[in-house]
Amino acid sequence: MSIETKSMHITPAGGNVFADLGFESKKAAEMKAESKRIIFEKQAIKVCLMTEMPGGAETKKHRQTGEAENDSSEKALRNNPEVKGRL
Repeated sequence: MSIETKSMHITPAGGNVFADLGFESKKAAEMKAESKRIIFEKQAIKVCLMTEMPGGAETKKHRQTGEAENDSSEKALRNNPEVKGRL
C-alpha cells in the first residue's frame, strides 16, 4: 500500500479551485465570488485593526514583516467603491 504524496493538479493563479474540485460552473463561480468577498472583508478588518493599533504601521516589527504588502492591500481597499467611506 502506497500513499500518494505529490499533488495531482495545481490550480493556476486566477483559476477556480471549486471548478477543479468538480462543482458545476455556475456554483463554482458563486463559491469563488463568495470566498473572494470573505477574503476582502478579512483584509479590510486587518487594515482597520492595524491603523487603530498603538503605533500603527510605525512599529519596527510591522515594518520588517509586511509594510509593503499592507500598503498595497490598503490602497486596493481604499480604491474599492464598496469600501470607500467605511475605512
